[in-house]
Amino acid sequence: FFQDNHPKAIQFTFDLFLPKTRSFEDYKQKFKNEFFHPSGIPYLIVQKAKEADAELIVGFDPFAMPDWLSLRQGDRRPALANESWWTIEQLSPPRDYQLWGEVVSSALSFLRNELGVKKLGFYVGHEPNSSWTGTEESLLRYYEAAARSAKKISSEIKVGGLGPWSVMAKKEGGTFERFTPAVKEIAKKEGRWENPKNDPLLKSLIEYASKNNVPLDFINWHCFTHNPNQFVADGETVSQWLKENHLD
Repeated sequence: FFQDNHPKAIQFTFDLFLPKTRSFEDYKQKFKNEFFHPSGIPYLIVQKAKEADAELIVGFDPFAMPDWLSLRQGDRRPALANESWWTIEQLSPPRDYQLWGEVVSSALSFLRNELGVKKLGFYVGHEPNSSWTGTEESLLRYYEAAARSAKKISSEIKVGGLGPWSVMAKKEGGTFERFTPAVKEIAKKEGRWENPKNDPLLKSLIEYASKNNVPLDFINWHCFTHNPNQFVADGETVSQWLKENHLD
């Protein structure tokens, strides 16, 4: 595959590794000795990416908060009606943003300094517009903590997000049809979660990054059923938001 396609970049997701850990120390040990064991596929992909001189962009999303990091520790009720395997615990914000940043730092430090990945990036978000069980502000703080932590490891590490299902997708509130009744009840107590200005999530990310001087090297989103003209239009929309916020 690598020889035939010469990929410039590869996005690599750590899947559901994080929720299977019991503590921060357990996570660090298993990340190095089990997830990236030299006999496993993740380790092989990293080596092939290095050989191909491809950029490796990694991340933990879709959201998978472990019980030791989740704001709603122990709440294993289904969060989404159509994907019952996701629990409220897993799709909640972190209870400690500094600790979440340390999780990111630990992963990137290992990849850069021990596995020797120099072309490295970190993405945050996988359709959080519809699956993040919290406010938009908490999601942007989640991004900020990861981005700042990545840059502390190396200014050369690229960071970005948030991967909504379209450029214009907005952060869904507590009445979103895919949320279970349990999630809707939590949202009702927490102010419903919608963006007060009804803005697209990516627009909010750009404004937040500009206002708070948060690192933002790339912006990603999903493009279902798009033709080439729509790709161009999406890019122009995002470019305009960047320009308006002096991030061009």
